Amino acid sequence: MPELYSFHLDNDIEVLGTQTSETPTVVMQIKMPAGNRYVPRGKEGLASLTASMVSEGGTRLSSEELQAELDKLGSSASLDAGQYRSTVTISSLSKNFVPTLKLVEEALSSPKFDPQDFERVKRQMLEGVIYEHQTPSWLASQATRQVLYGNTVYGRSSSGTIESVKGLTLDDVKNFYKQYYTPKGTQVVIVGDLEQAKVRDSLDSLASWQGDMPPILRKQRLPQQEERSIHLVDKPGAPQSTVRLVRRGLPFDATGEMYLTQLANFNLGGNFNSRINQNLREDKGYTYGASTYIAANREVGALVATAQVRADSTGDALVELIKEMEGAAQDGFTDQEIEFMRLAVGQQDALKYETPGQKASLLGAILTYNLDYDYLSTRNDIVANVSKQSLNEVANKWFNPDDYQIVVVGDAEKITPQLQKLKLPIKTLEIEP
Repeated sequence: MPELYSFHLDNDIEVLGTQTSETPTVVMQIKMPAGNRYVPRGKEGLASLTASMVSEGGTRLSSEELQAELDKLGSSASLDAGQYRSTVTISSLSKNFVPTLKLVEEALSSPKFDPQDFERVKRQMLEGVIYEHQTPSWLASQATRQVLYGNTVYGRSSSGTIESVKGLTLDDVKNFYKQYYTPKGTQVVIVGDLEQAKVRDSLDSLASWQGDMPPILRKQRLPQQEERSIHLVDKPGAPQSTVRLVRRGLPFDATGEMYLTQLANFNLGGNFNSRINQNLREDKGYTYGASTYIAANREVGALVATAQVRADSTGDALVELIKEMEGAAQDGFTDQEIEFMRLAVGQQDALKYETPGQKASLLGAILTYNLDYDYLSTRNDIVANVSKQSLNEVANKWFNPDDYQIVVVGDAEKITPQLQKLKLPIKTLEIEP
């Protein structure tokens, strides 16, 4: 872990940074409380549309003119909406950081919000939604959200639906910008060849940014989980099926129970040589790849086993997925698998935070989840010393297939007879496009 420094600007913006002289560059992220989680019901897609409109340039420079000025400096800037935050990412040479930041601040503080730009950007966004929402991967992901989280905000698609995007207006964008593009709750990370004093001086203009505190997020109550069922999304004519086993997990933690579950998952489905991939890909030839993963944010989490398989092997693939998860839950892992995990995860982690961009992401995670600065050292200790018994215990708790719902996207006419052999209720799941 690099040596970190932190301070607050006069307007309460929290800054976390580190100086590195490996390259004469700077990467900075401005993380505003303007993510998809703040979008009102029925306005899904608004956070992304607002980010796109702010990216269209300010009252003085259009997006093309802004890009030309950045190019002259050898710099780049982008704005993306995430789950909790919309993030401006700036990359520049150290010597050009101050003029780069001034250009970005100007565009960020006075967006043009031109009606013609809005119609074009909204049309492009709608085209993207229409295309994406026909893909099996999106259908499977949205089905997973609906099955696990029901009609809560966690069950929504961040990209919105065709109906919600069509209904968005320029006033919606302006109101969202005014309410959530605010210094209150904004965090800044900065990594590069700049001393802390220079960083402080360069952020003077950012410190003058004024705005109100955004509304506090309220955690929603999740619906009671249904009986174990197969949730089938019909995609007529599909030559392949996307199959998933899904269950709720815990919110993100860096060194606790869900991190131990991630380590246990490594040999189940978390790498190419994992049990699930070796079975479904190498031994059976059902798929080009099968995996398991754990996804979590500040409020909720999920465990997912997934594969895209030939339609005629849909049922058999599910049988093998269930068998592998059952084996991990009941019998645990071998000494050889545990040692392989220690070696592989240790090597992966050593390569994760080498570049300035990777270091910036690390600092962003520390702020987002309020992590200890030395949490990576704690993780390294866990990887090196966690016992096989501890990993087998979390495997027994979290990998039992009886606790998982089954999601299938495919040609219902072709695959329903295969699914019936599993002797589980089959429910047709409708996905709003």
